[in-house]
Amino acid sequence: MRHLAGEAKELRLDVRKTVGSTNRIVKDLAAAGAPEGLAVIAEEQTEGRGRLGRSFYSPAGTGIYLSMLLRPELAAEKAVLLTVTAAVAVAEAIEEIADREAQIKWVN
Repeated sequence: MRHLAGEAKELRLDVRKTVGSTNRIVKDLAAAGAPEGLAVIAEEQTEGRGRLGRSFYSPAGTGIYLSMLLRPELAAEKAVLLTVTAAVAVAEAIEEIADREAQIKWVN
C-alpha cells in the first residue's frame, strides 16, 4: 500500500440515518468538487449496490455502511485493495476497542 503514503488528509464525516446509497452520494459530491477525505456513513441504505450493480442488502441496525472519497495515485484495477484493507482494519479496531467480534460482509 505504498501508493497511499504521504500526508494525512483531513477527514470529514457526513453521518445520515437512511440513504439510497452512500456510494452514489460520494460519487455525486466528488463530481461537484468535494475534497478528498469525505466519508458518508449511514445506518441504512435502501438502494445499496455491490459489484456489477447487484443489490446490496443493508438494513438498519446490522452494519456500518460507509463510502469514502479518496483520490490515490493507484491504478483502478488495484483499488479493490483499498476496500479489503479498510474492511479488515475496521473489523480489527472494533474487536480491540469494543471487545466484540466483527464480521465482514464482502461486496457481492
